[in-house]
Amino acid sequence: MLLGLASIAFSKLSADAVIDLVCENGLEILEWNEVHIPAGNIKEAERVRRRAGEKGLRTISYAAKFSVLTEAAESFSRVLKTADALGTDMVCLNTGLALSSIDAQEASRQLVQRVQELSDMAKKAGMKLCFFYRCDAFFDDYLRVVSLMEEINRDNVFLNWQPKLTSSLIFNIFELKMLLRFVQHVYIYYKDSASRNSLIIEGRDEWQQYMKVLKEKEERAIMFRGCSQESFAEDCALLREWLKKAEV
Repeated sequence: MLLGLASIAFSKLSADAVIDLVCENGLEILEWNEVHIPAGNIKEAERVRRRAGEKGLRTISYAAKFSVLTEAAESFSRVLKTADALGTDMVCLNTGLALSSIDAQEASRQLVQRVQELSDMAKKAGMKLCFFYRCDAFFDDYLRVVSLMEEINRDNVFLNWQPKLTSSLIFNIFELKMLLRFVQHVYIYYKDSASRNSLIIEGRDEWQQYMKVLKEKEERAIMFRGCSQESFAEDCALLREWLKKAEV
């Protein structure tokens, strides 16, 4: 498995500072967020790609602020071009919808159709789509997600998974196994009961179990998405240690 960082974890740092931090701590990959690289800013995306490449880093995905159901294809084309300029073949999206405020059945029908259209656009550009599991009203329940993914029925549409804070380890492992065929990458973080970022070591037992489930796919990445700069070096060292144990 690959180890890396989602740049949104350090949204207040510049792109160059994020690159330096990742390099200093021996990580391999980056997921850039639109906070750092706005969609359509091709010149900056190419500059960041060169800088990351000089440090031996690879961009694995681009997280865009694109509204799946409401924005035009032209806007999505800008997202795809920006991802390409960054050197990645994956775009990560949220639907941006709240189930409580809409007709869920009708929205699901529209979502399936729209994702199919976007995935076809992406495929023509040599790109894949990935949706944030847990960060999205439509992608927060494994039964609904399995149904949606099967209806979408595209070989370039995936999920980025993260565990549910309020669920048991047993449930999260079960859920991960049910979704594993769709899971491309995983976000690592650990939060306390007040949803505050805590030291990763406090989630040691849980994450070692998740890694055992995930290890079969070498190109699958584990990325920090919630962490503190102060403990980042220690967290990175722990993650490498756990991954070695999981691979035994």
